[in-house]
Amino acid sequence: MTVRWNSLTLTHSTRNRKLSDTKNRLRFSGFCNKWTPPTGPQQFCKIGTRNAMVIAVAAFGLALHPDRRAVGTGIGSAAPTPRRAVDAERFLAGELAAAGLWESRGALPEGLARAFGERVAAATAPIDDVRGSAAYRRHSIGVLARRAATWAWTDYRKAA
Repeated sequence: MTVRWNSLTLTHSTRNRKLSDTKNRLRFSGFCNKWTPPTGPQQFCKIGTRNAMVIAVAAFGLALHPDRRAVGTGIGSAAPTPRRAVDAERFLAGELAAAGLWESRGALPEGLARAFGERVAAATAPIDDVRGSAAYRRHSIGVLARRAATWAWTDYRKAA
């Protein structure tokens, strides 16, 4: 089953099930109803052996919500299931608000981006496997988070 919402396409695997399976449609539509599209810049980055069609060694997504003064994150391939770095989200949003950066759109301090990356890395629970060690995944997620935050903030500043 594929659900289209704005330009985002979400696909739900229906192997061994009929598309008309009401239970799956209701469960999946419940997820979509809770999702709020971001009002600001978004960034997605991953580390893998190729750029596309490959399982990621580590993946990270970030969305800025300037209207709510909030930050959203998504971590992939660095925990048993995809997860958010909620503490890092609150940290970054709080620091941006405390420094008045949401309104001024000033430069993102390097130390803030680095501290955000460290908090995101702390939210992971990676394993060692053939694609990479747990230490490599944890480190790479921190780097990806720092870069994504910097890139998204640069896009937010340019949109002024």
